[in-house]
Amino acid sequence: MLAYLHAHTSEGWSVMAMNEAAGYGHLSCVQWLHANKDHNAALLKEGENDLENDAAKAVLLEELFGGDDEYDEPFDETAFTSELPYIPDLEFIDEEHFDRAHLDHDVVEDKVMLGPLDIAASKGQLAVVQWLHGAGYPCTTYAMDSAVGNGHLECFKWLAAHRAEGCTTLGMDVAAENGHLEIVRYLHEHRAEGCTYDAMNHAARNGHLDVVAFLHAYRREGCTTAAIDGAAENGHLEVVQWLFRHREEGCTTEAMDKAASKGHLDVVRWLHFDAHQQCTTCAMDCAAENGHLEVVQFLHEQRSEGCTTEAMDTAAFQGHLEVVQWLHAHRTEGCTEHAIDGAAENGHLAVRCTVHAIDRAAGNGYLATVQWLVEHRDEGFTGAAYEQADDYGYNNVIQYLTSLQEAEDALEDEDIVNTTY
Repeated sequence: MLAYLHAHTSEGWSVMAMNEAAGYGHLSCVQWLHANKDHNAALLKEGENDLENDAAKAVLLEELFGGDDEYDEPFDETAFTSELPYIPDLEFIDEEHFDRAHLDHDVVEDKVMLGPLDIAASKGQLAVVQWLHGAGYPCTTYAMDSAVGNGHLECFKWLAAHRAEGCTTLGMDVAAENGHLEIVRYLHEHRAEGCTYDAMNHAARNGHLDVVAFLHAYRREGCTTAAIDGAAENGHLEVVQWLFRHREEGCTTEAMDKAASKGHLDVVRWLHFDAHQQCTTCAMDCAAENGHLEVVQFLHEQRSEGCTTEAMDTAAFQGHLEVVQWLHAHRTEGCTEHAIDGAAENGHLAVRCTVHAIDRAAGNGYLATVQWLVEHRDEGFTGAAYEQADDYGYNNVIQYLTSLQEAEDALEDEDIVNTTY
């Protein structure tokens, strides 16, 4: 396929082609791309010259026509790219295996381009790594860091024996984050780079208690409050309990807030009854938004922080009618007009609204919601209801609205139509 495309097209390819082939372990493709790299460079250079000519044409057109709006010749915006420095395609950290907290690593800070050897190492493609090494390709510390972080110990060992770039603390940090205890142990026993507190923080967040315990016993970097906060957010109660027993960093209100938001009632209960921790109104607000009624009820009964109007607003918007009804019956914060307007907009039947509720429901084609609101509420609607339904082609809604005598009055003067019969 590569040979065919090369023979029948003239665009060439970017460094992304080599990186992708290396990452997926396609050694034959890597070798072919390497063998044809000189011809590819010529194609790319020819393309740059074409862009320069296009840019010159664009400048001439500007001088001739002065940006006249009546000139309708299609404008080629790529013509100006030749004025920009050439920036090769870059591949950074694989989001599936690396946390965003690691993006301050020198790979990004120093704007080091990751090459095919880096990418192959990160995927554990040892045969490709060995071939690229023999062909003289360079790499960065990312090669060893990502290899060991993603669990490819043999690839890491080979790089350590044959390359001089070395690795950094990122290696053990990410190995810990991904739960590779034996690799963490190996790095601790055979390497001197060590790790940072991110190792324990992210191991805790991901529920890797065995890694957390090892780092606590054998390393001195420790952790921060982010360890318990993250473990609580992801529902790892055993990790939360272990950290409270063995560490002194504690947690912040984020622990209970995020645990409540994710519906981890067991974690919320333990933080409240056993750890005596605090939370904010965000706990109940977010639990309500995500439909976790039992968490909302627990916070109402056991905590004093309460909630804000965001609780009912967001619960209504997400269609959690049971939560809305419970908040209405047991809390005093109430809601704003956004609660039911948002609920109607998303097709959720509700108990209280403004004139915009029917308008928005009609505009989104929710006939059942429109009918329910007309029959059960007296807020009415405006001409916008018909207009929006008409704009989006919701004929069934249009037919229903036009069957109401009040709808025709709304179309004439855009006054609010009273739907009470």
